[in-house]
Amino acid sequence: MNKSIELTIDSLTYGGRGVGRYDGKAVFVPLVLPGERVLCRVVRGKKRYCEAELISVLQASPDRRPPLCQFFSDCGGCQWQHLPYPVQLHWKEKIFTDILVRATGCAADRILPIAAAPAETGYRCRAQIRCRMTAQGLIAGFYQTGSHSIVDTDLCPVLDPLIPPLLRRFRSCMDHFSQADKIPQIDFCVDSNRGISLVLHFCGTDMVGLMSALQSLDSKSELNLSIQTPDNRLISAIKGGAQSITPEDDSVLRLCFPPGGFIQINLQQNRRLVHEVLQNAVVSGRERILDLYAGIGNFSLPLARKCAEVVAVEEYEPGVTAAIRNAADNHLENVRFIAGRSERVIKQLADGPRFDTIVLDPPRSGAAEVVESLMKLQPDRIVYVSCDPMTLVRDLVSLLRGGYRLVSARPIDMFPQTWHIEGIALLEKTK
Repeated sequence: MNKSIELTIDSLTYGGRGVGRYDGKAVFVPLVLPGERVLCRVVRGKKRYCEAELISVLQASPDRRPPLCQFFSDCGGCQWQHLPYPVQLHWKEKIFTDILVRATGCAADRILPIAAAPAETGYRCRAQIRCRMTAQGLIAGFYQTGSHSIVDTDLCPVLDPLIPPLLRRFRSCMDHFSQADKIPQIDFCVDSNRGISLVLHFCGTDMVGLMSALQSLDSKSELNLSIQTPDNRLISAIKGGAQSITPEDDSVLRLCFPPGGFIQINLQQNRRLVHEVLQNAVVSGRERILDLYAGIGNFSLPLARKCAEVVAVEEYEPGVTAAIRNAADNHLENVRFIAGRSERVIKQLADGPRFDTIVLDPPRSGAAEVVESLMKLQPDRIVYVSCDPMTLVRDLVSLLRGGYRLVSARPIDMFPQTWHIEGIALLEKTK
């Protein structure tokens, strides 16, 4: 342990690290590029592999570029700023393809080219900023890699440009508030109309003092401000209310979401994702579609404009409330929202009318709990949206064994400067 070694990096892996070999073992190293000769220190040894930290790059790749942020390598938010964006895309596409081909046995040509993000910076419309009071004052930023230490910064190249100035104003407001140490987190969100919201997590008792401290922050009329306290999971709106997104490029469809509600962090790529779902669903106006993990209707409502009926299932009740209101506001009467866990509701739907297509966008843990019930419904087509290729392939293997074939899959780069890969897969029934 803590042995220093030299090795050549052969490739990049899912998780963002480079990998080389030393004494017959794979060695995983962060912040490197394929082809580089590096000096690293082994920090964890396993039977078949080692994990190491980078000491220095002895021979750099010609692809290496200076990082976009001075806090890169300390901050845990980004892992690939040292790769030019086309190189990031190449490796994300290769990693996604390798994972699917290896796990499912599908032909590599079933994997479509990656959908690149229109912008590699300034794309992140949502951010959870961690806070802690120190002797030097309030620090705020993202967690350091591999720890809960906070990297103190209000300069982040991937954040929407509206967020850093508001973060600076917030820190200034807290200078003379005696319970600033009771604020562990603040959540920012910028919507499609460039409106910005702030959800303040507060575990103190001096609400009057907090409101007084926030007066100068709240001076601009476009700010939505809410408070979340530990004894109340619901978020209390102080000023403003719902924000909205436009999920399609060529539509007047507008979806509102409550403070703290989930939307994708990259609004431009979300529109690409919605487009891909609509293309894969192959709607002609006659279909019944089931949308699982439906949220505020990001897929349900665009689909409802093009098919006969959509049944949408969502566990988070404020999300269901927003989705029902969105359907009404957009004059869509052919969509029904059900509040409940997808794995429970899907069983209740088994005795009802048949669905032609099922769309699902599960959390990072995947959809293992609904796959068996999903196959019993026997839809002609399944459109699976995933934020984790590893749980995607786990579920795909079950579906392929259950009578479906993989028609296509496409990686989508929702998170430039990171190793994260969104993906969408289309399956069709074979029997």
